[in-house]
Amino acid sequence: MPNKANKKVVVTEAKALTEAEKATLASLQARARANRPAPTRYGNTIVAVNPAPAGEDNLPKQARVILNSLRAYKKPVSVNQLVDGLVKAGLETRQEPYRIYTFYRARLVTEGRIKLS
Repeated sequence: MPNKANKKVVVTEAKALTEAEKATLASLQARARANRPAPTRYGNTIVAVNPAPAGEDNLPKQARVILNSLRAYKKPVSVNQLVDGLVKAGLETRQEPYRIYTFYRARLVTEGRIKLS
């Protein structure tokens, strides 16, 4: 059985790029950056509020703040806009607003209070 300590490691020198190769590489990198979609923090999902079903009093306060924030926009908004507006709408929490939104999202969709597209 060969001893692993006796293996030789061969190090090759890296080839220096010519000016033409550097220019080509920079051009390819710039094109890749230009073709990327605009960065979004929470995705491109659009959220719309449905007409208020009866019995909103049984919702937790944070879920009501989400609905009130959506109603204040008076039109469908992106998740980014909604999350940014939650604190202005009166959301009081130690957690990030996006976490609160994701916690209540499934319940609000299931109950028919919001619609995602």
